[in-house]
Amino acid sequence: WGTGGVQVTASIVGPDDCLKVIDQGSDDTTNAVSIRRFFQRVTGIRTTEDTAAATIIQTRHRIPELPLRADQVLVYQVPIPEPLRFLVPRETETRVMHAYEEYGVMHVKLYEDIARHGHISTAYDYPVSVNHRYVMSPSPTPKFDNPKMQAMPALQLFGAGREKRIYAVPPYTSVRSLDFEDHPFQVQRWSEHCALCGAADVFLDEIVLDDQGRRMFTCSDTDHCRRRQESVARRSSPA
Repeated sequence: WGTGGVQVTASIVGPDDCLKVIDQGSDDTTNAVSIRRFFQRVTGIRTTEDTAAATIIQTRHRIPELPLRADQVLVYQVPIPEPLRFLVPRETETRVMHAYEEYGVMHVKLYEDIARHGHISTAYDYPVSVNHRYVMSPSPTPKFDNPKMQAMPALQLFGAGREKRIYAVPPYTSVRSLDFEDHPFQVQRWSEHCALCGAADVFLDEIVLDDQGRRMFTCSDTDHCRRRQESVARRSSPA
């Protein structure tokens, strides 16, 4: 899993870097732990679960809740880099469409969502316009994370290993989600809050607790959740 991200990370990592790896926002999934240990053994670099301490963050399907800095690099694992792939299957045609900025089929697809559902139903891998020119796939991140890409101070690198393709978004670049004037882009919202830290303005994971259908919601970003729990504990502890 994540060979494209691993290749990009391996090409930029240096002896003074500190690496963080997340999978769906979590530091402790098998994928994240395995990649982190691999780089620790092979390169000897420092690793961390603290977003603020990392110089390189390799991610699968999430952008950290903590705003990133100019001295950080965000590396995305990308399965399908071509945003027009499921609309125009021929790569030779999609490259011509990018060259001539012919993105009408993408807008038609979004409009069909509105016609069928009353809103744009795309929840992941929501297409964006980069630098007011190119339509890009942000990888299968939830559309909740799209606004974080706008003018992000950190360099964003995308690696699709199977397709041998990399692409990048320079720091402070305009990244806008595609939408319509009468149907503006909107992120997901939850009526619930995190059962561990109480956050309600972050991306939440739904966890089924038992066969009776009881469930709870927790922060997808485990580091952000930990920070909030520690902050609450400090405020509630006696002076």
